Amino acid sequence: MRGLRPHDIQPDAALSARTIRISAAIPAEGAGLRSAAVHKGIVVKEKGFEDWDRSTVSEGIREARWSAFAIGIKFLLPVILLFGAGAYFLGWFGEAATVAREEFGPREMLRKYEWFKDASANLDKKKADIGVYEARIVGLEGDYEGTPRSEWPRSDREQLNLWRTEVAGVRASYNGLAAEYNAQMAKFNWRFANAGDLPEGATVALPREYRTYEGSGR
Repeated sequence: MRGLRPHDIQPDAALSARTIRISAAIPAEGAGLRSAAVHKGIVVKEKGFEDWDRSTVSEGIREARWSAFAIGIKFLLPVILLFGAGAYFLGWFGEAATVAREEFGPREMLRKYEWFKDASANLDKKKADIGVYEARIVGLEGDYEGTPRSEWPRSDREQLNLWRTEVAGVRASYNGLAAEYNAQMAKFNWRFANAGDLPEGATVALPREYRTYEGSGR
């Protein structure tokens, strides 16, 4: 029998078809490693390290982004709040200044003066009407002085009642307007009653207040 040469040795067919698994050689806790097969020799192929590296890098990037975002919020949020509060208060003061200008500007003050002037003229007229009614009532009652009301002519009794009803209505109207006039005049510190404080375009100082009527008289 001749000696065997290296090239005469052929791989056993059964061995070449068999897969030798070496999963026991890989630690169970080795995350990312997978079992490898040995084909026609001992070849170990490790998989998972590339995937593990990518996931780790992605997670690191994600954490870095969140950290940067948190830092940005920490420093930018107070600045944003400060500017927001400043804008709010500037807007509020600007609005308040606009309202004050509209409320107490020369044109508006003249308009308010005109309201007081018209109200004063209306009150004076009502007061004069009340005086006329009172004079009529006094004159009619004087004509029948000492005579019981029941003995008056019916027409005069009805006339007296009519005048009293009408004068009562005028007094009520006068009292309502006088109360409003007095309240508004006090609100403006009686400015329109002082000649030196009148707005431009106003020439006549107005009454400080009007007395109201109580009962049948003042």
